[in-house]
Amino acid sequence: MVKELNVIKKHFRHGMIRVALVYPNIYKVMSSSLFINLAYYLLNSYDHILVERFFLKNSFGEEPLPRSIESGTPLSNFDIILFSVHYEPDYVNIVRMLQAANIEPLRNKRKNKMVIVGGPPLIANPEPLAEIADVIVIGELESTYEKLIEFDKDSLKGSDGFYITERGKSEFVTRSWVENLDNAFYPVRQIIPLDIEPVYGKSFLLETSRGCSRACRFCMEGHIFLPKRDRSLSSIKNIVSMGLRLNNVNKVTILSLSYFDHPQSREILTYLIDDEKVQISVPSLRADSLDYEKIELIAKGGQKSLTIAPEVGSLRLGEMINKIIPLNTTIEVAKMAKMLHFDHIKLYFMVGLPNETMDDIRSLIEYIKSINRIIDTKVTITPFIPKAHTPFQWIGMRPMDEIRAKLSLIRDQIKNIDYYDERLALIQAVLSLGDRSLGKILIKWASYGGGLAGWRRSIRDYDISYVFKGRSLNDELPWSHIDLGFEKIITKSFEKFKSMNTM
Repeated sequence: MVKELNVIKKHFRHGMIRVALVYPNIYKVMSSSLFINLAYYLLNSYDHILVERFFLKNSFGEEPLPRSIESGTPLSNFDIILFSVHYEPDYVNIVRMLQAANIEPLRNKRKNKMVIVGGPPLIANPEPLAEIADVIVIGELESTYEKLIEFDKDSLKGSDGFYITERGKSEFVTRSWVENLDNAFYPVRQIIPLDIEPVYGKSFLLETSRGCSRACRFCMEGHIFLPKRDRSLSSIKNIVSMGLRLNNVNKVTILSLSYFDHPQSREILTYLIDDEKVQISVPSLRADSLDYEKIELIAKGGQKSLTIAPEVGSLRLGEMINKIIPLNTTIEVAKMAKMLHFDHIKLYFMVGLPNETMDDIRSLIEYIKSINRIIDTKVTITPFIPKAHTPFQWIGMRPMDEIRAKLSLIRDQIKNIDYYDERLALIQAVLSLGDRSLGKILIKWASYGGGLAGWRRSIRDYDISYVFKGRSLNDELPWSHIDLGFEKIITKSFEKFKSMNTM
């Protein structure tokens, strides 16, 4: 039994709607989810709705009967099951948890239960879960909850951001989003674990911006949350003032795709450090948005490392992905971090990008070595994963043998590097780019207990070649009926990318 601060415990009354809020991953990951806090407090603010939380107990293998954190009530006792997903390989955990609760996972065979799913990867492409979920939310909770809490799928419309999966592609689904974050509900009261350390540590989660204007061609979240929106400084001050009082923490974790793109980013940090006197954590930074004053502010807030994602080691590839972070820029950041006594810098890179050569990999190796000569450097390498609703949705993933050869070259030259398993990267790509036929694969995978071994068994007779072939602009995509409002932007970006390779 986990110990937590700010838990809501309602007594069930006749006529109440029981909603299970489920995170299909382990508790430590769930405890760092702003969305879980948002949905938990927003939906529980209604007297006729009782919301209790569930999480995954075992990452693979047999899953025990799911019981709620608040009261230990079995998942099968709830009327509505609401899943929040942020990571494609967690799709199988949705099925595993339903099966563990003796709830039929297939939508057309399930009775008396409504399964609703939302989250960034499903905004981009909901089709892999279309045979599992009754409703998939294409958009943001703050702009959809008023219609969602009717919990009547027949009254929900695609024009309001709801994909009723049994209707298939018979209607377009338009993304629903919040125009002004200052006017949206914010969970100033948050669940604080008392005996388990969350991913970001025990802190107040503060979202300063949503979306990103940088238009990196590989980035799904940067596209699906367009346009970029910033909370005002006055709104942030109100949120933080109440949040620190209600949550008994002395640390604030800032959530943003590129924090210093906020027009009042310096003022926010100054307020947090000097006025509220709290520690800060700024996980997402771009080297080209940093200067000495900003890095000094971060150090003053108690942060001991800087996390930067150059993604590539050559300017040519930087132009291809529309994210150019020259080596000299990162070197200057490393020197300033060293002067300000940071422990280390974390760098994130990708391999297997379109048109990448071994010379690009050698440039990446030199990039890492150059930074490591200045300051202790921790590096994570991830294979490129094409994502729906990005300009690279038409680009195939590189063959696994090629990716492994490039990783091997890096391993020979650089020690102590973390690698995201290329097999998991392939799973992500299959699910990101796939259609609703994957529903049966997910059920088969869940029956094998999930995990890599279960995945291999489940796709023995399934054709995943589309991941490597890519698609043309004329092809109908599995997610073509999902209108996020920026299709012309990503098409133009893709055409510019193609022109770079024909010059």
